[in-house]
Amino acid sequence: MSHPRLILHVGGAKCGSSALQSTFSAQPRLTAPGTSDVVYAALHARQGLVHGETLAAMARSQSFGYVTSATVQDLRDMERPFRDRALADLRGLLANHDHVVLSNESWLPRCDLMADMGLLEDLGEAFSVFAVVRPQAEIINSGWWQWGAWLQKTLKLRAWARRRLPQCQWHHHLQTWQQHPACADVAVRLLSRDIVGDFLAAYGLIPDPGLPQCKTSNVSLPGEVLRLFQRHPDLRKGRAVIDFALAGFGLGDQPTPWVVDSDLAEEITAQSRADNEALCAMLPEDQAIRMRETPGWWSGTAYTDRPLETSQTQPAESGPAVEMQARLMHALDDVKGQLLFGPALPGDLALPLPAGADADQLDARNAALAEALFHAATALHRQNAGG
Repeated sequence: MSHPRLILHVGGAKCGSSALQSTFSAQPRLTAPGTSDVVYAALHARQGLVHGETLAAMARSQSFGYVTSATVQDLRDMERPFRDRALADLRGLLANHDHVVLSNESWLPRCDLMADMGLLEDLGEAFSVFAVVRPQAEIINSGWWQWGAWLQKTLKLRAWARRRLPQCQWHHHLQTWQQHPACADVAVRLLSRDIVGDFLAAYGLIPDPGLPQCKTSNVSLPGEVLRLFQRHPDLRKGRAVIDFALAGFGLGDQPTPWVVDSDLAEEITAQSRADNEALCAMLPEDQAIRMRETPGWWSGTAYTDRPLETSQTQPAESGPAVEMQARLMHALDDVKGQLLFGPALPGDLALPLPAGADADQLDARNAALAEALFHAATALHRQNAGG
């Protein structure tokens, strides 16, 4: 089966998108020499269409290490002449390559908005849609620590989950894409450890032998750090990049807290059952069998073995706060030792508070240390990227 030159990776969110985008942003060639080539590009809100070394350099300058196309809102806000130039550049790229991939994980539930703005119609090209999905209860738990936890003062977990769940009705949104006049085909896969391999296989493409194994790049921070952020939401609210900047420093060893209780998990799976049945029919046979045999798609009881924690903010404890302080200060020392120039550490953070200090004092100090580490790690990344 032949596929259109243009492939839109539309999500879903929290379904391995960052790993795919990181690989695509860093690798100049994805397919084996002598076979169909694949070019990764991005419709950027300020720079228009970017690809090649321009995109790779932009990715290296970002703490999160990749570049994506703009959100629907940003695309809609583009001035018409600017957007037309970007689309003209995209047509030129399509004319010179076998496949061009655009990616934004938030596009999946927004096909109608894309159609309303006329962008795909203005492009005048057939396209294929690629999406990766996972069980809704897992998405809700993961998404809570990506977006919802920082809205606790206005929205509790259950209310947030009920608001978020319609965006995770995968078949409904994929069917909307499928019905777009310019959509030639839809390929959907269940989340696996090799999203890049799954993508290439979906289009019959042979991976370049030198292509590195895909790595997950947007995993949740350790539970200790997430709870610190929850007590100090200004650290995280509206600033997801801090997750990438602090990842890899060994700031904790607890897993992402599982906060979806059995009643909520059962509600989620029950409300998603009809959509999941339809999704099963859309999958290749091997994927459909795997989905049928994965209890988390069908029953809330599949999650009863996960240690349940509260979604509410928890008070600081002295012992863990002392451990967190030591880890943060060690990470800061390491980063600052590599910086040629960088943000100065405020004098009141240079020495640790004693172990006997009040838990809330320690916690406030840790929040300030996390903020300092974020700025230092960002400066180090820019230094290493040549920026």
